[in-house]
Amino acid sequence: MLPDKDVDLGRVAEDEVVLTGQLADGSYSAMKFNANDPAIKGLRYGQEYKFKAPRLPG
Repeated sequence: MLPDKDVDLGRVAEDEVVLTGQLADGSYSAMKFNANDPAIKGLRYGQEYKFKAPRLPG
């Protein structure tokens, strides 16, 4: 799913969302969040979002 590696996030629950994209260091990542996680509050579909630091899935 990513251009430079595979990431297994396991099953995605109904109350979870998956974000994919390029990190500040140029690498790509996919992360799973609870839909109510404050880290993604206000994020909208298709919007660019820059994380301050990489975060491990789950």
